[in-house]
Amino acid sequence: MKNVAMIIACVGLAVFFCGCVRSSGALKMGKNSYSITTNGPAADAKKQAYQEAAEFCEKEGLEISVIDENMILRNVFGDGTYELKFQCLPK
Repeated sequence: MKNVAMIIACVGLAVFFCGCVRSSGALKMGKNSYSITTNGPAADAKKQAYQEAAEFCEKEGLEISVIDENMILRNVFGDGTYELKFQCLPK
């Protein structure tokens, strides 16, 4: 019975820690340059950052132009911090 409770607790913690992406939102870095930092499963974090950047630029009728990107993996489960630096340029 203790083993079953331990397994349920471990699965619950894994879902809690691995299931969502957190984002800083678009932060202004300089004239027409922005940064978005996301945390979560690596592939999801990258996807979320690009989606937010595209939506941010799209609101102004512009398109994204990537300046730099960086992924730092935090653990063996693939969780990481992804930083996307970008500009919004005319289409």
